[in-house]
Amino acid sequence: MNKIIARKSNRKNEETGFIKPVYHFNSNNHFELVGNADIAKDIYANTGTVIVHKEFYQISQDFDDKEFFIIEIEETGNYQEFSPSSCKYQTKNGNTSTLKKLPMLIQSNIEDVLKDGIFLPYKNHKYVFVEDNESIYGPISILESNTTEETNWVKYKIEPLNTTDLSIDENLAQVVFKFSSNKLSEFIVKNSYGLNGMEEYISQIDFIVSKIDPEDILLTETDTSIITWAETYIPKAFPKQFPKIDSNEIVITSGRIDELRFKRFVGLNDKSVRWVNFIDSFLVNKYFNTEEGQDKIDQFIKNNKNKLLQDIEEELKTTAKQNQIELHKEVEELIEEKKGIESEIIKLKDDKDYLKSKSEELTKVENSISEKIKELERIENYEDLNKEYDVLFGFVNRLKQDKEKVTAELEELRNAYIEEANKGSHKKIVELMPYVKALSGVYPEEERDNKESIVLQKYSFKNVADINEIIIDLKQFLERNGRGLNEIEIANILTSVNQNFLTIFSGLPGVGKTSLANLLANYFCARDFAIEIPVGRGWSSKKNILGYYNPLKGTYQYDDYGFVKLLKSLNNNDKNLLERFPTHVILDEANLSPIEHYWSDFIGLCDKETGRYIQSNEFKDGKLFLPDGLRFILTVNNDHTTEMLSPRLIDRATILNIDYKYFDSIEVKKGDDETEENTSLNYEHLKSIFLPDEFSLNQSEKRVMNEIKDLFMEKNYKLGSQIPISPRKLKSIGRYCTTTRNIFNQYQENQFLALDYAILQNIIPLINGQGEGFKQRLSKLKDICLDKSLFKCADEIDNILLKGNDFKTYSFF
Repeated sequence: MNKIIARKSNRKNEETGFIKPVYHFNSNNHFELVGNADIAKDIYANTGTVIVHKEFYQISQDFDDKEFFIIEIEETGNYQEFSPSSCKYQTKNGNTSTLKKLPMLIQSNIEDVLKDGIFLPYKNHKYVFVEDNESIYGPISILESNTTEETNWVKYKIEPLNTTDLSIDENLAQVVFKFSSNKLSEFIVKNSYGLNGMEEYISQIDFIVSKIDPEDILLTETDTSIITWAETYIPKAFPKQFPKIDSNEIVITSGRIDELRFKRFVGLNDKSVRWVNFIDSFLVNKYFNTEEGQDKIDQFIKNNKNKLLQDIEEELKTTAKQNQIELHKEVEELIEEKKGIESEIIKLKDDKDYLKSKSEELTKVENSISEKIKELERIENYEDLNKEYDVLFGFVNRLKQDKEKVTAELEELRNAYIEEANKGSHKKIVELMPYVKALSGVYPEEERDNKESIVLQKYSFKNVADINEIIIDLKQFLERNGRGLNEIEIANILTSVNQNFLTIFSGLPGVGKTSLANLLANYFCARDFAIEIPVGRGWSSKKNILGYYNPLKGTYQYDDYGFVKLLKSLNNNDKNLLERFPTHVILDEANLSPIEHYWSDFIGLCDKETGRYIQSNEFKDGKLFLPDGLRFILTVNNDHTTEMLSPRLIDRATILNIDYKYFDSIEVKKGDDETEENTSLNYEHLKSIFLPDEFSLNQSEKRVMNEIKDLFMEKNYKLGSQIPISPRKLKSIGRYCTTTRNIFNQYQENQFLALDYAILQNIIPLINGQGEGFKQRLSKLKDICLDKSLFKCADEIDNILLKGNDFKTYSFF
């Protein structure tokens, strides 16, 4: 017994509470009713409940007191048989990680449900089953729409099936399975505690869709989709002799789903203009032009000659009468129009006389204005000449003062030169020697100080097996340091940082961008492999990060942060260090200076994943190799005191918008981190998790992405300027979704959540335009996002529209 169906019992505090088992699963994985309270106490001991040590608030938030749910349990390690309050069982790992909703079974008309959606008494449901005429339809994927104020029932709309979650073929996303009620009777869970009396649920949904054959399949695609399919595929299936072909051959050669589509298409013939065009193209143009078709037409005319002539005569009479009425009406309208034109001509003649008199007055006024303008120009020219004279007079005085100052300085330099010449030339030769060597190509000797070479310590790797363990471990690490992020936010940050050479944390000052970047570096990297560089205003070259050759000392002047020393030490040690240890460099306040200037040596390396190096004659071998696990995290402020990011840089970076929700401060727990070892994650392990060799969007994601890409690239002056999307961005989105799709499904029911994050952080930052037309393009993009459940993108577009409405300028930054 490791799985039960239960309901809430009582809560001890925010984290801890108890649940009441109603059913448990036996060794054959079939559920059995626990029984009355005494039987429950015999099985589960003492209180007859199961304790939840952590995260009980998840049950409190997501489930009503009378609602059933399914969860895994295990025996506790501290059960006391004779203690009345001691529980024999606890939830697995003491938390709610295995908590799942049970799909409800609702009595309703299946056609009404598919057309209008469904109401349920509980929130946050992902699937539902419908029983109609001794048949059960489902699973049906649903998404919460709104809640009625009168009954508090939740309205759900129908969604395509999440084929990834159910592990079924992608072609089944737009279908509903039909089962006999008898076949699914053993999977029906009855709840006599329900809000409205007896409620029913369906258990073991995965087993049903994978092991039980449905009686039938209902197609839920729209009529438009069916017609589009027919126009594309049916003509390819027909041979030249269309009228003699059996339409069932299309079904036989195309499979079960196409058979359903074809049946739907045939049923639309009275409603679709496209069907009429289809018949006209194949029946009229082909069949009636054959000998058989001509014979049938001749025979029909012969048999119905009198009736056809009578119909034509009546039709001509009706048409003539209608034409006569219309002509009479048109004549009356022309007469009225003539009267109106005559009245308008009289009025225009009066207006002409009036304008003629006013024209003479206007000429006099214009002449008067011209004279006044000439007088004003003479006055303005006089004032301008006086101002220019004052400016030139002041400039001449300043030049005289500068001349006197330069003459005095020149005299001082002449005296200093004479004094220096008297001291002898030996000292000058010594001081100029480094410049002579540099010009002669002689490479300076490196300083021998032990400080110039880091002796790398022995490091150990953290023991984390997979991405779920990394998420839990990082979540606990952040909580110990006062930052509370949920699992989805952590998975997003983990994937973004590890998949991109350059990641940008963007946001307003004070939201915690730098502290979050430092915590990530401390978690991922060993002590010497995390470097923070505060960027200063006025940085314009690579020497601020990489250092420079000092000709006066004859040595290479390292940067002030230890970055180049670390790189040289890694190059001089075992080459495995370049492949095994992650290295984080944080450029804080990165846009105080133009990033493309001081970071120019690295911007061309963003597309490479291995073999990165910096080429410079300032190093002996000309190359300084970079670790494969090197990641740059830039923090930038979105205000008017900083430099704008160029499109070239935005195209190569993933941009995370950090706001106050990422600074969910919690109590800092002292103790563990103070004695934590100098450990690191293994980059080879991270690479196997976050950098898959093969990646792509699934079919549903491709359809959404293509719709957004088409809108961005649509050439339409009414929509303002286009927003180009590079292949580099599409590649990043595919890799991100492949990595996070299954992870996000564990925590949230939205099948497009991974695509939502990927577009938010890679495509939305490209938005930069102005004008009413560009606003319309963004409004269309928002509608697509809301329709496809890309709620994070829709919220960000809403913010962009709100910020830009005053001046009609719309930008992510």
